[in-house]
Amino acid sequence: MLQKHWASAALIPEPTHGRVPPSVQRDYQLKVPVTDVVIHPNQGELVSSDQGGAIKIWDLAENACTHELLPEEEVPVRSVSVASDGSMLVAANNKGNVYVWRTKSKGDLTELDAIKKVTAHAKYVTRCVLSPDARTLATCSADHTVKIWSAADDAFELERTLEGHQRWVWDAAFSADSAYLVTD
Repeated sequence: MLQKHWASAALIPEPTHGRVPPSVQRDYQLKVPVTDVVIHPNQGELVSSDQGGAIKIWDLAENACTHELLPEEEVPVRSVSVASDGSMLVAANNKGNVYVWRTKSKGDLTELDAIKKVTAHAKYVTRCVLSPDARTLATCSADHTVKIWSAADDAFELERTLEGHQRWVWDAAFSADSAYLVTD
């Protein structure tokens, strides 16, 4: 029996004296649970990952999926991150692997070029986060560590491993100037 799952992108209209309630503007029917979703910096696309292992790019103007990536068949993708300038897409999965694509805009279309697969952790990655300056990638894992990767020149070389977490590390956030990283 196939169970249906729903993902919604709520585009909230600007309130007029606080009287306009938020409403759902897009509703996408999916066949598997969504694990992460981010708004592309161009504000016209969503990037989602799912339990089935897919990464999808949704065009909000066309109300359609324009790209579907499947890095490893039937391996859930846990997290996605897009560079603040829209030049890079990163995704991490249950096998501890991180995949990197360069993105290029050609008119209304986005082109994706696969550039790297990194074996980031021995256990699955719970979150991948690009810094605002897109020079650093942080990966959080079930192995109780956070790894810091240099994204300069698409190298994705390990710079440092943060150890000492008592449990799985679920999330991370960079400061606006990319100088600080907070983990949970």
